[in-house]
Formats: sequence, structure tokens, C-alpha cells
Amino acid sequence: MKPRSPIDHTLWLFLVGIGAWAVPGAGHFMIGQRKHALILFVTIALTFLVGLYIGSIGIIDPVGAKPWYLAQLLVSPVVGLIGQIAQNGHYPVYGRPADYAQIYTALAGLLNLLCILNAVYRAYTGIGEKIGQEEEEYSSLLEQMGMGVFPRLLEKNLDSIMNRRPLEPVMRFRLFDPEKRIFEVERMTYRGRGGWRSLHKFDTLAELTRTFLKHLGKDSFFDLM
Repeated sequence: MKPRSPIDHTLWLFLVGIGAWAVPGAGHFMIGQRKHALILFVTIALTFLVGLYIGSIGIIDPVGAKPWYLAQLLVSPVVGLIGQIAQNGHYPVYGRPADYAQIYTALAGLLNLLCILNAVYRAYTGIGEKIGQEEEEYSSLLEQMGMGVFPRLLEKNLDSIMNRRPLEPVMRFRLFDPEKRIFEVERMTYRGRGGWRSLHKFDTLAELTRTFLKHLGKDSFFDLM
């Protein structure tokens, strides 16, 4: 991927941070970690909504409960709109329901703050984009193998193989360049004392698996040198 200029990179970090605040999980979605984004969105949104269910929108109080409101506002700027609606209406809430509701909604805001910082950090280091790219490559590889749409089929096949006979490792992919995510492929050799032997092939994990996994369980495996 082409490196960004310092100005573009700073703007990108700002957009990731704003996106992560506007919608919980959006920052991770922007850097390619879609599964993480979905989990974060469901967790934070559900925690916040549980708080509103317990205490109603009356617990969003920018005047009488400002410390709690500041924590709640970290969930999303939409909380500010909810606060204005609560101020203009009449939504009284007292006692333990109010306390529990404020705890839930404030906790959701603090969780989102951690997610915002994490998304910006991953965007800054490039970790998130690399992981997101690898997730897409892995999903694409499964689809090419006919197992992307039916993950249960993969589990069923693995269970069938494992119940049939003991498994022994015969091929592995060793991380060679952590920055570029380049791997080296090795296979088990049974000559002499045996052991792992490098095939002197270096590439991305997706490309190596696409090239070499087709040899597993076939005579061509033993021709790999």
C-alpha cells in the first residue's frame, strides 16, 4: 500500500477518531477490521440501550448530572441530541433505576473512548489495516476453497478428518518479515533424521496457501523441494 504523506496521515487519523466517536466501531471499520467493528458496535450500543431502558432518556442530563453526561457523550454525538430532547420534555427518573442507568450509559461511553484510542493507534501504526487486509485475504481464500459461504461445512470436514486418524503437521508457514507480512513455507521431510525443510518460497500468506495447500494429501507433496 502506498504510504501517505504526513498531512494526509494526520487527516486520516483525525477522520478515524471522528468516525469512531460518531458511530461505535466505525473507526475499526474504516481501517478494515469489520468483524471487530461489528462486535464493538453491538457491545457498546447494547450497553447504552440497556441503560436507557432502565432509566429512560431522563438520565441524559447535561445540567444536573454533568460528570455523567460527559462520559455518556463519549458514546456518540447523538447523545447530545438525546440530552436536548430530555431537557425539553419531562422524563423524571429517581432512585436506583437512575443510578444503574447512569452507570450503564457512562460505562458505554468509557468503553467507546478506549475503542476510539485503539482505532487511532492502529491507524497510526498501520496494524489495523494489515489485519483487516489479512482477514479479507483469508475470507477470499475460504471462498475459493468452497468453504467461505458454508463455515459449518469446514467444521464438519475438520471433525471428520480428526476422527478418522491422528493428524501430524506436514507443512507450516513461518513469518519471515513482520513489517511486510511476508511468510516462508516449510514442509516436513522424512529423509534421514527428518524435520522441517524450507522450500525457499517467500510471499504473502494468502498466496503461499493458494500455491501449496493443494499438494496436501497428494504425491506431488513429496516433489516439493
